[in-house]
Amino acid sequence: MNKFLPWPEAFDANEWFIIASGVFYLVLILSLPKRFPMVICLTLWLFNTTLAKSADYTIAAALPYDLYDYNDSGKLEFFDEVLQYLLYPQVGYLMMYMYDLWRPTSYKLVAFVLALAGFSVWYEWSSVQAHVFTYKGWSLRYSANSYLILIPLNIWFLDTMKNWWNRLERKNL
Repeated sequence: MNKFLPWPEAFDANEWFIIASGVFYLVLILSLPKRFPMVICLTLWLFNTTLAKSADYTIAAALPYDLYDYNDSGKLEFFDEVLQYLLYPQVGYLMMYMYDLWRPTSYKLVAFVLALAGFSVWYEWSSVQAHVFTYKGWSLRYSANSYLILIPLNIWFLDTMKNWWNRLERKNL
């Protein structure tokens, strides 16, 4: 694992932030009543992982952009993968859980998306303070705009998956 996915140079605030966040969100998810079939949970998880990986490789890792780094270095580390494969999808799942639970419409949906985007910016700011991200041309303002696209995209994806699942279940009755 050392050559392919090295451990961090130093085990410090950024790794603890990722571990604490991951454990907190996992406990929260496991304590909630089941809301979605497993296939929807998995596709939602994969969807958010794909979004995170695609965005990060495009604007963080790929030249000519290289707008931010993760954790202790500009190189891929074990905790970078934990962040992308576990933490991002956990937060996305919880957001979609709340959306599906409350089903806001009209101006309440706009307020809901704005509130989630605000939370996301605050959470990202917190992770910057813990040195999970080091900006090199990126700004929280860009993140806020990104969240205003990504959250409705997640809502669309969840609604699409639920419609597909419901049609499939009706067909199998």
